[in-house]
Amino acid sequence: MKESLRKAIEEAIKSFKEDFGGEELPSILIETPKEEKFGHFSTNIALLLSSRLAKPPRKIAEEILKKFNCTIVEKAEIAGPGFINFFITQKTWQDLVPEVLAKRERYGSSDLGRGEKIQIEFVSANPTGPLHIGHGRGAAVGDVLANILEFSGFDVHREYYINDVGVQMTTLGKSLKARYLELLGEEVKFPENGYPGGYLKDVAKELYEEVGDSLKDKGQGAKGKGVAAGLSLREEAEKADSRELIAESLQEGDLEFFIKFACEKLLNLIKKDLEDFRVRFDAWFSEVTLFESGEIKNSIELLKSKGIIYEKDGAWWLRSSGSGDEKDRVVIKTDGATTYLASDIAYHKNKFERGYKKVIDIWGADHHGYIPRMKSVVQSLGYPKDSLIVILVQIVNLQKHGKTVAMGKREGQFVTLREVMDEVGVDACRFFFLERKSDAHLSFDLELAKEHSSKNPVYYVQYGHARICSIFRKAQEKGLNLQRIDKVDLSLLKIEEELSLIRKIYQFQETIEAIANSFEPHHITFYLKELVTLFHKYYNEHPVLGNDVSLSSARLNLCKAVNIVLENGLRLLGISAPESM
Repeated sequence: MKESLRKAIEEAIKSFKEDFGGEELPSILIETPKEEKFGHFSTNIALLLSSRLAKPPRKIAEEILKKFNCTIVEKAEIAGPGFINFFITQKTWQDLVPEVLAKRERYGSSDLGRGEKIQIEFVSANPTGPLHIGHGRGAAVGDVLANILEFSGFDVHREYYINDVGVQMTTLGKSLKARYLELLGEEVKFPENGYPGGYLKDVAKELYEEVGDSLKDKGQGAKGKGVAAGLSLREEAEKADSRELIAESLQEGDLEFFIKFACEKLLNLIKKDLEDFRVRFDAWFSEVTLFESGEIKNSIELLKSKGIIYEKDGAWWLRSSGSGDEKDRVVIKTDGATTYLASDIAYHKNKFERGYKKVIDIWGADHHGYIPRMKSVVQSLGYPKDSLIVILVQIVNLQKHGKTVAMGKREGQFVTLREVMDEVGVDACRFFFLERKSDAHLSFDLELAKEHSSKNPVYYVQYGHARICSIFRKAQEKGLNLQRIDKVDLSLLKIEEELSLIRKIYQFQETIEAIANSFEPHHITFYLKELVTLFHKYYNEHPVLGNDVSLSSARLNLCKAVNIVLENGLRLLGISAPESM
């Protein structure tokens, strides 16, 4: 509809081109007013033309409407300083129903992206413990955004970056070793800043089950270099007796084994949590590979040659203060060790070299200051600054009976994603995480998430889908099967509630397109709540199955169109669409 309006407006303003001296006319923006009394669609083109034509915008609007001709428009009005509001014919809205039924699961999809390659990197939690609820919110945001971009014609690649190098991995190895020795009855001093969570005691128990006490007195705390993810200790043990092989390979002072074992087990735990949370990744990218391939060294040398990285006081610095960062940042320390920034430089260079036109990073809100730093890096590497998009995810506060609660059941005192999933279910988790814009604080009401009432937004939306399925079961019992759409008189859908429902169905396409342009997936939950509210109101006031077979058939098709949109929206959210509740 918008495209038909746009073409008709372009035709109507052709005569103005002469007054522009060959200049391009401004783009025609078609918007949907918040209130239907201002029309179904509106444009501000007359206001945009006013200054360039030196005429009042209302006068220009009048001239446009004199030449305007569009069959889908019932009437057009000039409002305010010069807006043009369009009211679409009933038949045009009614004709949308068969379009939805024909497209079914593809309704709302588009070729907006035209196959453009986009990479989304999200979650990327260090493999040092289970995922917490903050990671869960980031996982939901990243996964739903990826679904919507794919639905909009983009070629999307989902990636998890594994920070398996550095101090945190060394600390992890030391922490596991301490827990293992504790199981053997030894008194050990737990590492300073170690990982105290009970989950590491479980990993130590798994280690003991595999190797018994064969590691006793082995490994005294040397610094580990990191470990590539995915290597299986069990696969190695298959080649020889497990205890004997591991004992022989573990040399005095080497923490590599403990690091490797802990990383593997915790990464598997993370993968399992994400799988159960219905989040998938196309790749798990190990930081270790950046060192092994020489990409970190090559990236630093490249920026040195451009003068972007310079030497000062025995260290090497990234010249980022001129690009919005508060100061320049160290890339190579005085002892020759690289910082995490060096890895991030190489990793982002690697991303763009794989051919992605846009790279989307989803970070915790505490990384806000890191954005100008990485944008300056991307620009220095020769890519457009805006080709890197950073989405920040704020913290989640759990609420129960109006009070903030802690659900951590183990040492370490953090709330895991697994605990919340087990408490309220995956559907509620995913929907609630998308209830607000990602960079806004979110209060997650645990009791509300479990409630089976219209107060619970996910239940309310799912119940709309189940209610329509129930209508069709009742229709079948009455012998009112869904007829071929070309045999249904859709002109009978003429009361205002029906037309408002159809107009809301149309807005699904607009919502998806808006998300694909803004990278703000929370809009889909708002839309679904508005759609299902209109449907419940319509259903409560107007019987779908009545004595008039023709009217019932038309309303059944309208219900089917609503259900298709609910199914598509819930599928993009990664949420189930139950047929009964």
